[in-house]
Amino acid sequence: MDRQATIGFVLIAVVLMFWMWFNTPPPPTQKPGHTDTTHIATRESTKTRISQPPQAASQTSAPSEGFGEFFSSRAKGLEKILVINTDLYTAEITTKGGLIRKWELKNYRTWNQLPVQLVDLEKGGDFSLLFLSKDGKQINTKNLYFDASFSAGRMVTLKNDETFSVDLLLPIRDGKKIIKRLTFTNKKYVFDAEVIFQNVADVVSGFEYQVIWENGLPYAEHNSIDESTFAKAFAFSGGELAEADAVNESEPIQSDINGSTDWVAARNKYFAVSLLPAQGARQGTFIEGKRKA
Repeated sequence: MDRQATIGFVLIAVVLMFWMWFNTPPPPTQKPGHTDTTHIATRESTKTRISQPPQAASQTSAPSEGFGEFFSSRAKGLEKILVINTDLYTAEITTKGGLIRKWELKNYRTWNQLPVQLVDLEKGGDFSLLFLSKDGKQINTKNLYFDASFSAGRMVTLKNDETFSVDLLLPIRDGKKIIKRLTFTNKKYVFDAEVIFQNVADVVSGFEYQVIWENGLPYAEHNSIDESTFAKAFAFSGGELAEADAVNESEPIQSDINGSTDWVAARNKYFAVSLLPAQGARQGTFIEGKRKA
């Protein structure tokens, strides 16, 4: 073996020894008198989680704070849903808030070929009552549970010119109650609504209430920005048309409309929902407009 070969083997051995030393992980270090609290904390937190039993399923409820002496008892209840099936739409009525929970059109499709929905399902429904109680609480009935005579999941199918009425009852106490009576007719998109207050003069302040449709219509187009240019809320009151056109969803606008109100409505690009009071029942109406971007 010549001198160059010997030097080459020596260099290779040095490189291998340096590579092995460089890639060897350092041994763990521990300060004197220091306890590995990370491991202990992990065990303790695990023990704490295991010792807590899983939360039991409870009856559906809304926060009872803020409902006062008259309506706190209606903050809890069981939700029952009634399905109304007609030639033009399928609607769902829920006892949770006494709301229209769903309104699905049969003859129209969205951009992705789903049935057009006129009620925002994520908001739980719409068409509630708002008033001030005698004990100073602002009550929105969407947060309360109504009673109804129908069984959960019942479906009513209307044919020809049939009609169907359902009463949603909000009992208070001592025979006092609020009733929402909804009447549906086959082959018609409109439905009739009657609100009945029984013996509530000492419950509802000023015997005044508002009918609320809080949320806009869900969009049907893929391009929501384009459809937003058509989304507005309207009120025809005092012989004048007022518009509510919000800049975006996070900044709703509010308007107090005075005078005799003929109708209020909200629309998107293709569809609209409107509230038309019965003749002789027109009052000042509050409207709120929202637009999605």
